[in-house]
Amino acid sequence: MSMLVKIRMKTLMAGPKGVRNTGEVVEVPKAEADALCPVFAEPLEPVVTAPPPPPSPPPITQVRDGGTTKPAQPAPRPPQKPSTTAKKG
Repeated sequence: MSMLVKIRMKTLMAGPKGVRNTGEVVEVPKAEADALCPVFAEPLEPVVTAPPPPPSPPPITQVRDGGTTKPAQPAPRPPQKPSTTAKKG
């Protein structure tokens, strides 16, 4: 079951799920509350925010030359064919 959040509508909202009048207090799923607040509605309950994501891991390294580490290198790009539309000067 999804978490429900109480919000107060700031504007009239009408759609296939019905009509919500200005000033009306409704309970909606958190995803809908996130989409409506703060422009079309205001939250009446404190919204719990997710903790920040953990920091990204360090770059992958490869061991070469008897144990020294160097950053992994991307694969070399294949040579490109010369352009056939370039003007010759």
